[in-house]
Amino acid sequence: MKTKTRTATRIGTAVIALALVSVSHAQLKEPPLPGTYYSAKDFEWSPPWPFNPHPELEAVEIAPGIFVFDDTSIPDTPEQAAARKRREEAAAIARAIAADPVLAKAAQEEQQAAQEAAWAKNREAFAPWLHQDIRATDGKILTLPDRHALETAGLSALSEDLAIRAKENHQLVAEFLTTSRFDPFTRLDDGGVSAIVRVENGLPRAVATCNLLAADTVGTDELWPGGNTGFNLTGTNIAIGLFDGGDVRITHREFSTNGVRVMDIDGPSAYGTNDHATHVSGTLAAYGVTNRARGMAHRGRVFAADFDDDFVKMPGAVSTNGYRVSNHSYAYQAGWGYTSIGGTIYMVWWGDIVVNPNQSYLFGFYSAAAQTIDQIANNAPTYLPVWAAANERGSAGAPIYSPSFGYYTFSNGVVIVSTANRPNDGDAGGYDTLPEQACAKNILTIGSVGDLTNGYSGSANVALSTFSSIGPTDDGRTKPDLVGNGEEVYSTGPTNASNYLSDSGTSMAAPNVAGSINLLVELQSRLYGTNRPLWASTLKGLAIHTADEAGVTPGPDYRFGWGLLNTRRAALLIQSNYISQSKAHIKEVVLNNGDYIEFPVVSDGTQPLKVTICWTDPPATPAAASVDPTNRTLINDLDLRVISPSGSTNFPYVLNPAAPTNAATTGDNVRDNLEQVLITNTVAGSYLVRVTHKGALVNDAGQTNQQAISVLISGNVPLSRPALVLAQPVPVSTNQIALQWPSVVGSRYQVQYADFLAEPTTWANLGAEMSATKTNVAVTVWSTNAYRFFQVVENQ
Repeated sequence: MKTKTRTATRIGTAVIALALVSVSHAQLKEPPLPGTYYSAKDFEWSPPWPFNPHPELEAVEIAPGIFVFDDTSIPDTPEQAAARKRREEAAAIARAIAADPVLAKAAQEEQQAAQEAAWAKNREAFAPWLHQDIRATDGKILTLPDRHALETAGLSALSEDLAIRAKENHQLVAEFLTTSRFDPFTRLDDGGVSAIVRVENGLPRAVATCNLLAADTVGTDELWPGGNTGFNLTGTNIAIGLFDGGDVRITHREFSTNGVRVMDIDGPSAYGTNDHATHVSGTLAAYGVTNRARGMAHRGRVFAADFDDDFVKMPGAVSTNGYRVSNHSYAYQAGWGYTSIGGTIYMVWWGDIVVNPNQSYLFGFYSAAAQTIDQIANNAPTYLPVWAAANERGSAGAPIYSPSFGYYTFSNGVVIVSTANRPNDGDAGGYDTLPEQACAKNILTIGSVGDLTNGYSGSANVALSTFSSIGPTDDGRTKPDLVGNGEEVYSTGPTNASNYLSDSGTSMAAPNVAGSINLLVELQSRLYGTNRPLWASTLKGLAIHTADEAGVTPGPDYRFGWGLLNTRRAALLIQSNYISQSKAHIKEVVLNNGDYIEFPVVSDGTQPLKVTICWTDPPATPAAASVDPTNRTLINDLDLRVISPSGSTNFPYVLNPAAPTNAATTGDNVRDNLEQVLITNTVAGSYLVRVTHKGALVNDAGQTNQQAISVLISGNVPLSRPALVLAQPVPVSTNQIALQWPSVVGSRYQVQYADFLAEPTTWANLGAEMSATKTNVAVTVWSTNAYRFFQVVENQ
């Protein structure tokens, strides 16, 4: 924790503020004792001093930290004489009024009215800057260790609850397997695995790895040793989570050179060691014994587990192993897919013909699985799951043989054999082909593009893979979020310790992104330490904010999401933010219900100005099983606006799910938990960033709560950090004053107090930390003590 400038002031039973007089202690004969000094001659009226202005005179300590210097032998200055005369005249008038009860009462009422009017005026002046502190929902004040302990306890409780649900689900799966004769899992021809792991709404869910039958593309190689950024990032000691279908060949030389760096955290898998889990692990963290196979975070540590009961495992794995990012290259099957009976693979149409005979409602559907993922992420604010978008578009979403041979499907949850013709997966153009997990709000959903051997050179050379699933979600949210390299990715294989292979799919694109983001985690820790890691919403927002444009129109779309990951640009923004020392580009702000965020950013008029906000949203309640329900899943609806120097308002991007091929426009985004404003034609001057909210901000229990918001800014000129100095305190009621100081939006401040000053002074916290939402912070403080001193500390 870094401590910035501290400034102190005092109030007594009647509100008294210290007059802070600038003076050099070098002018005094001896260093003064710390405390507050009063004149003996004018003790009742003269303002206090923070030092003895007459060091040649004796000073007597009449209370701890309170001194009186004897200046009775020093003649009055003309100003003192005039002030004394005015006080004596006022005292004479007061005695005359006191002698007449009627006049005394009227004078008292007039004085009280004047005092109340003055206080009201002061309260009005401070109102725009008043901040609430950050407390738990029950009002308790939580320290940083308290918050970490509460988060761990919450994840543990959630894991226990999910384990109970999983036990019930296991029984449903067992019953389904008994009646259907389906195998528990199927080994796919592409080396992956499909397993029936869930029954929901009477319909089985078969999770399958996202194969189909790297670093230069997303700029990650520029962060490695020898890259042009000079960062020399390798992922050393950074933990990465992996959930997949089967075990990783941990003895592969890419994972065992210079020590084993892949850990199996849930024991041997029923699916055995396979190429999918091994290949994905290599993309995440292969050592680079064979340079072509070097992983994105090639010195990182991978904690691997099966996708069976992944929701039960995820909360505990996060809190135990401390990773910030996990990779999930699998998804529930929807539409055309596979199963096996007695080891023979059969075609299945994963849908319910009673809900809709021609379209699997599972595509784009915010299901109980998506809800659970959002619930886990909402309870682990520094944890970002990265999920493959799946491969359901084009030939990947077509039946593998003619329906006339028959295939399995479901009618009201009952397995049937059908020969009816059903269309390929998705809508026209392959839209609406995202599986359930990929529709969660608080994850990073990754689609696949081809390799860019020489790096990014413009949106025209970014080609979406023919198989990569695309959005929108049923409620119209922008998915996938980003794209990465997922074609012919060369990585580790399972056959032996020196086996390698190339594979394609969003299964390969997801670890390309997840491993790269772990280098951003490493850079942040190197610059700022590990005390307060970036929020998951900041990592997600940062990756999106700095992405390269992809697609034929500016802004987001339902094919590429927000574009192609650019790890280099994201890392440089972290570095620029650190250099600014004023949170110029990355702000993490806790917004209290009813409050708003507002701060200026300066443009020099030579480059576009981009502002992005992102937040982890509470889980929503899934709609009833139906095709394309439009029920909004956004719970806390925040609104980003950027006001130009001319006063015009710039709105964020919005997409129209009713016309998914249309280019993004701007307006009020009521769907996404990420909003972005891009101003391409800037003018030199100050722009105002404002973030407000509709309705009440709530937590996952529906209780009024704060909302953590990540703000990313680029194209702005960093402003210098204001000096942390308390303004002159102002009384706002009896024994209550308002304190105010200039602030950095996104910084946290703590007001502290002491009842006397000494060497050293022990300061106690007054209330909890405050998250600055504006460029000034004001608070009201009480004191019934005879004397009390206050200071404010900025916590980084």
